[in-house]
Amino acid sequence: MECAAYADFCDFGTFPVVATVVVQLALHIAATIASWLLLCLLRNLCVCHIHMRTIYVQIMFAIVICNLYGIYEFLEVIYGVLVNSRSNAYTCASITHGSIPNGVLLVIGCFGFVLVVERVYATYNYLKYEDFNLEIFVQYICLFIWFFVIVTTFGKTAFSFIYATSADSMCPDSDPLKANISNLITALMYSIYCFLFVLLIKFNKEKRRHYQSYFSEGLGGRYQLMENISATQMLLPFSIGITVYCLGCFLFDWMRGPHVASVFRLIFKALFFPLFFIFYPVHIISSSSVLKRNATAVIRRWMYTSEASHSA
Repeated sequence: MECAAYADFCDFGTFPVVATVVVQLALHIAATIASWLLLCLLRNLCVCHIHMRTIYVQIMFAIVICNLYGIYEFLEVIYGVLVNSRSNAYTCASITHGSIPNGVLLVIGCFGFVLVVERVYATYNYLKYEDFNLEIFVQYICLFIWFFVIVTTFGKTAFSFIYATSADSMCPDSDPLKANISNLITALMYSIYCFLFVLLIKFNKEKRRHYQSYFSEGLGGRYQLMENISATQMLLPFSIGITVYCLGCFLFDWMRGPHVASVFRLIFKALFFPLFFIFYPVHIISSSSVLKRNATAVIRRWMYTSEASHSA
């Protein structure tokens, strides 16, 4: 049953809504490919410490799930319109209630906290961290987080303070604070992470200048400081993107009303997330010579395989 307020909420013409849905699908497919490529490269290449790489891969896997969820949403909306004769307003509301499921927001928030702890430890123990290996322990932490999220997802009635129902989050009459509590908490957490990452980058740069001045012959500490800077710089734009998206989702729902605001809400909530996770993996890959070289090789291999299958 559709929300009674849909008609006033998304009073657009058919063409802009359908065009947005189609563009959203294309962007989600491109974002899935880009995020999966970065995930595979991180798993197979030693571009940062094994602890950070293990946690970072989990976050990118969650992003891939988000984009696959966006593709599933597209198919669900098309089914609702073509088979169940859903209204144009329902289609609009379906694509504007957010690209990130609440369970994945919880995953991203938890892994973000673990990454902050790992980066702080790496910063304050840079002389020994290169040879420090607790990979098995980190993997157990990752498994526990996924287990916790899966349990809360399937038992969401017991965790209703985290998981608002999809009907509540889509209906314009619902309380925007209740419908976006996960977005608001995630935005708050990642705004703190952004601040901490900036401090860690600044601290590591100062340490590197000090180390080069007084310990010019030591390579281990200097290498770890450079890795701390580059690794944390990888995480900063990700944290900014998540903060902007989650805060934007909350604010656009909070300021419902004018038609122009609804247009911007449609564009932002439908397109920002997949667009960001097309450009973010491309930025990370292009900023690292190792990732860029291997990504080029992988893409050429895919193209060669595709051409070979077509010729056969």
